[in-house]
Amino acid sequence: MLRSRFIFFLLALSMLANLIFFINTQEQRPASAQALGDDLSNQLLNDLPGSITLDSQTKTGPMSKSKQPFTHLRLELQLKYLQQLFESNQFDRLAAEWESISEYYPDQAYQLKEQWLAEIKQGLRAKEVDRGLLFLGVWSARFTDDFDVRWIKATDQFSRENRIDAVDVMFRLVDQLSGVEHEIYSHQKNTIIKAQLETLKSNSDWTTLIKLLEHLLWYQPSNDLYIFEIADAYFQLGQYQQSIFRLESLIGHAYYGKRAQKLLNELNRLSLIKATFPLIKQSPHYLIEGQLNSHEITLLIDTGASISVLSEWFFEQKKDQFNPEFVRYATIDTAGGRVEAPIYRFEAFAIGEYMVRDIEFVVMALSQNDGAMQGLLGMNFLKYFAFNLDQDKQHLILQPRD
Repeated sequence: MLRSRFIFFLLALSMLANLIFFINTQEQRPASAQALGDDLSNQLLNDLPGSITLDSQTKTGPMSKSKQPFTHLRLELQLKYLQQLFESNQFDRLAAEWESISEYYPDQAYQLKEQWLAEIKQGLRAKEVDRGLLFLGVWSARFTDDFDVRWIKATDQFSRENRIDAVDVMFRLVDQLSGVEHEIYSHQKNTIIKAQLETLKSNSDWTTLIKLLEHLLWYQPSNDLYIFEIADAYFQLGQYQQSIFRLESLIGHAYYGKRAQKLLNELNRLSLIKATFPLIKQSPHYLIEGQLNSHEITLLIDTGASISVLSEWFFEQKKDQFNPEFVRYATIDTAGGRVEAPIYRFEAFAIGEYMVRDIEFVVMALSQNDGAMQGLLGMNFLKYFAFNLDQDKQHLILQPRD
C-alpha cells in the first residue's frame, strides 16, 4: 500500500515537471506581430491573475462573489484601454470597442462617452477643429442615431460656417424631443442662434445675416426679433424699402413697436429733402404752424427752450382730443422764477414732412396773446434737423442732419 502511494507521487511529480517545461517553452517562443501590437486590450487583460472571459454566464447571469473583484478589475483595464484609444485618436477602433463594452456595461460606457464629448466640445471651442471633426465624423458614421454627437456636429458647423443645412438639423433634432428635454434644447438652440446673429452684426456681415434670418423665419414666421433684425440689416445696406416693409408689421408690438418706430423715423428723416416753411412774424419773434397729433397748432419758435411748451388754457381745451400720456412733474425755470409743471408725451409733432414721434411738452401758464399762439417750439424738436431761420424771407428752413 505504501509503495503504491509512492509510485503515484512519482508519477504526479513527473507530470508537473512536464507541464512546467511546456509552459516555459511556450513563453520562450517569439510572439507574432499580431500578438504584440494588434490588441492592447488583450495584453492588459491577460496580465490579470485569474482573469476571466465574458462568457454567457458573466454577461447575463449572476456573478459569484469570488469573480466580482476580477471582473471589476478587468472592466477598469478595458476602460483605460478605451481612453488610450481616444487619446491616440484611433477613433475607428474606439467606436468598435466602445460598442462592444456598452452591451455589458452601458452605464460606464456612456459615462466615458460623455467625458469624451465634453473634451471634443472644449477642443472645438479652442480651435482644435481637425481632431473634433474627425471624432464626430467617425462616431456619427457608426452610430447614425446618436443624438448628442449629431447635436454637437450641427451646432459646431452652424457656429463656424453659418450653414443653412446645420440650421435644418438643429430644428429637426429639437423637434424629436418632448417635455423637459425639448425645452432645454430649444433654449440651447435659441442661445446659439442669438450669439451667431450678434457675431454677424459685429462683423457688419449684413448679407449673410439677412440670408440666415430669412431661413430662420421659414421655421418661425412670427418671430419678431428676426423680423426686426432683418429690417435693421436692410437699413444698414441702404435698402430702405425692404426695411420699411418689415418695420411696418411691427408697429403696435408691445416691445419691438417703439424700436421699429424709431428706425422708421430715421428712415423718414433720410428720405426728407430740404424744405422751407413760412413764418409768421410777431414783434421780434416768429410763429410756425404745425400738427400736434394731427391737430393744427401754432407755436412760437424758442431756440433757448430745451423742451417745447403748451399753453395751459389751450391744453385744457384740447386735452380729450390729444389723449396725451402723463410723464412726470418737473421744475421749470421761467422769467418769473421756478415753477412746478406737468410734462406730457404726445404721439407726434410735425412741420410738413418733418416729424418727431413720442415728443414731450410741458404744460404751463402762458399769455393767451389773443389766441395767436398755443405754445412754444423748443429744441426737443429742432435738434433732430439742420434748421435755419431766414429772417429776411421769413422762412424756417429744415433739412436732414448729415
